[in-house]
Amino acid sequence: MLRPLLLAISIILTAHGAGAAEITGRYVLEKVEQGFLRLDTATGVMALCAAKAGLWQCETVRDNGLDLTKELADLRAENEKLKSRLAELEKAGAPTKLPSDQDVDRMMDIFGKMLDRFLDFAREMDGKSKNGTSL
Repeated sequence: MLRPLLLAISIILTAHGAGAAEITGRYVLEKVEQGFLRLDTATGVMALCAAKAGLWQCETVRDNGLDLTKELADLRAENEKLKSRLAELEKAGAPTKLPSDQDVDRMMDIFGKMLDRFLDFAREMDGKSKNGTSL
């Protein structure tokens, strides 16, 4: 509920400039349904101020952006760890090499034999179908 309220107030403050909320030093106050919203222009911290039991009390508005800042810092730290780990693994591993000519020749021989057997099988099946033999 407070997030849309904060967004609306930010828009109002931007649109109205000093007319809607007088800047008299460090704080900007804006009238809201629950009381006043106080913006500390030096730190960006917002507080909701309301009269309770005849006294004015201001409670800091929880900023989800602070949680995101911590999460971003955690993700950056994790990213650095992963980069370091990747560098270690790349150093430790043998470089990828292409197969030798012998390996390629051996593979081609195997593939050739497989192809010959398949074609023989296809010819045999074709011959059976022409002779009327059921498959």
